[in-house]
Amino acid sequence: MYGYEVKSLDDRCIKVADESMTTGGLLLLPGANLIDIIPALGKVPAWFPGAYSVRAAAEVKRLTREMIRIPMEQARKRFVSLTGNHAPYPI
Repeated sequence: MYGYEVKSLDDRCIKVADESMTTGGLLLLPGANLIDIIPALGKVPAWFPGAYSVRAAAEVKRLTREMIRIPMEQARKRFVSLTGNHAPYPI
């Protein structure tokens, strides 16, 4: 993606993607969380005791953003090094 080349399975992008998929997959299992039964529990603050699903969903969101940021950052750096132009906004 974006010319990003993975050198090994220890690559940061691969590790982040794996962790995101593992955590997200656990949330998708039928009956794995009470949000399936009582959807309003999805609005409970993450600090609330027993709000594992809310915290896990926030972690998946963070990991997914990181998974997108890593190749985009490399592409931006490559663009700047080749052209000398900086992106009009930070990525």
